[in-house]
Amino acid sequence: MAESKTETVQEKPFSTITKQENRFTKKAILNSNLFATVDKDILRTVLEDGKTYTIEELQAAIKKFKGGI
Repeated sequence: MAESKTETVQEKPFSTITKQENRFTKKAILNSNLFATVDKDILRTVLEDGKTYTIEELQAAIKKFKGGI
């Protein structure tokens, strides 16, 4: 009879794939056509110079400023 070989397979940790999101400066956002003028006015008020933001963060900031309207 043939010997049954049992191999131990070491599982590698599940690697997480992170989607790299584009980040934009305040100046780039305000010079873009991504947002309406009213929303740019809000962003001009709430964003900090020198920081970068994702689109999702910007949308959340606008929504928060408007009070969740």
